[in-house]
Amino acid sequence: MKKVFAFVLAAMTFVSANAGNQRATGMTMVDGFKLGLGVGVPGWNGNCKAVMPMLSVDGAFGLASGFINTKHFGNNGGIDLGFQYAICGYDDTFFENWAYAHMIPGVDNCGLMEHLIILRSAFHYQFLKKLDTYMGFHGGVALSIPTGDDFYYEPKHQTRKDQWDHVNGVFGMYSGGTWYFNESIGAGIEFENDWLDSATPSVSAKVQFRF
Repeated sequence: MKKVFAFVLAAMTFVSANAGNQRATGMTMVDGFKLGLGVGVPGWNGNCKAVMPMLSVDGAFGLASGFINTKHFGNNGGIDLGFQYAICGYDDTFFENWAYAHMIPGVDNCGLMEHLIILRSAFHYQFLKKLDTYMGFHGGVALSIPTGDDFYYEPKHQTRKDQWDHVNGVFGMYSGGTWYFNESIGAGIEFENDWLDSATPSVSAKVQFRF
């Protein structure tokens, strides 16, 4: 029994020491410039069916770090400011059904290509040395450009492309976490929510590069 107790005590000591070594001792992951590449679930639904995943690139500059002093996590907390560009293709089923109902021939490939351009800023906190967790706000525009067949309708004879190019506002929140394998490369997951147009990807897998 004494040997078992000694083994359990040694194991607990090892785990505690290892956990202590993994604690964040200073905010470093938000410093400098970060570039991210992501593959996400398309944000639209309903009348538009995605024909590809949403591809994104984002970058961020660290504005401040280490301004929260904690007993267990050292100097922590950080704020960054950045951008995101994403692109996704959709099958515009609404206009295909509309054309079919109005007996317009040859309209079977109505699509949309969405370009997402937003600014964003997040608060970062490190609970572990290699884990960067964050939450912030984003805002910008979603530009939707029709592709495929164009058609016109009565009485104005306006083409679908001329009529339906549009820009929608984007505003919402995002959060996520990135595990850094070293000082330069990390991978993680990010959740986004768009309160205006549901244009952002709901969840994305991302690779991050620090410079």
